[in-house]
Amino acid sequence: MIPVVKMFGWANYMKYDELSVLTNNMFANTAMANETDVNVYLDIGSMVDVLYADSVKESNDPTELASVVLNLAGHIRAFFKTCGVYATLFIVYSRNDWRVLREVCPDYNAKSIKRTKTRVGEYIRDSMKIVKMIVPYLNRVYYIGGEAECGAMIYSAIRNERSIGNNHPNIIFTKEINLLQIPAMDPYSVIYNKNTRRQKRVCYGVNQMNVIETYLKLTRRFNPAYTNPNAAVLIRMLKGVPHFIDVTNRVREIGEMVREFDPRKLSYLIALTSLFSRNLWFLMSWTEALKGLHRLETFVDDPRWVYDRLPIDLKIYDRIGVDEFIGRYRAVSVAHQADLYSKSKHPDYRIDLMNSDELKYLNDHYFVTNFIDLNKF
Repeated sequence: MIPVVKMFGWANYMKYDELSVLTNNMFANTAMANETDVNVYLDIGSMVDVLYADSVKESNDPTELASVVLNLAGHIRAFFKTCGVYATLFIVYSRNDWRVLREVCPDYNAKSIKRTKTRVGEYIRDSMKIVKMIVPYLNRVYYIGGEAECGAMIYSAIRNERSIGNNHPNIIFTKEINLLQIPAMDPYSVIYNKNTRRQKRVCYGVNQMNVIETYLKLTRRFNPAYTNPNAAVLIRMLKGVPHFIDVTNRVREIGEMVREFDPRKLSYLIALTSLFSRNLWFLMSWTEALKGLHRLETFVDDPRWVYDRLPIDLKIYDRIGVDEFIGRYRAVSVAHQADLYSKSKHPDYRIDLMNSDELKYLNDHYFVTNFIDLNKF
């Protein structure tokens, strides 16, 4: 059995050299390259998914997980300090039990909601209560929590921060594929993730330029030939296949659509295909959806408008009714969710107590065996 700290760390911690490569790739030669401040959002709701695995040893000490979450935040701030950049940190956690989304899409997120009611789910919630208690004593570290989707709370916070003059770039650490919609909509937001599938460490960054390609890769729908049709991999893939020229042209056609696809349409691409992590099952193939959305000569971000103007050969009317499609779109759209969240009642996350003596007391008395490295903050 793997201890909680080890499993969470293995799945989520990135080494300094990995963070350095991502940061250079995402910010070099952009308008954000010379920034001395950055906003970092930690989507803890997606990061703790690994703790539900059968191989994880259950813990009865919530300070164990609380400390590793806080030390991850300190680790990230310490990295950016080495780059001459100060990171304002937002720790975001959600129970993902937002009733308003189930009203428009009844089966939405049913599996995740059921899982949060287990002993492990209760342990995670208790741990995050401790994180919420500690965060106000740390300089420019904020806790955002509730039942709304993490993506809704993050995107709402990004817009709120801009309204008060915080126009610095946003880096979102998340494992949730649906949050790719944020860099798709916002050129000043990027995503960092560490993929640990098949026991491999693969760290990648996502911005508006590569978001569609990344989405297709993460959903295992992407072929390298789409972005490099002349690559040797294409020849190896197609050698011996009948109608070689026809297949080659099809690959080139898809590649052109991937490169030209308007990233603002990503939420519609997800709604038209699937989002298995939220119990939204298959509606049509990704190539059908990609072609249909790509063929729209103009674009209005409105689900009824899109539904009415999708090409006739998609037969969208035979697959799903307009009201059901609108509900499906609203269940996946981060922008729509952020609008709902902004209009709802929720506590202010900007709480600054800044009492170093009280913080040291809490650390010394409640985190004796699971120490928080305050020096990194």
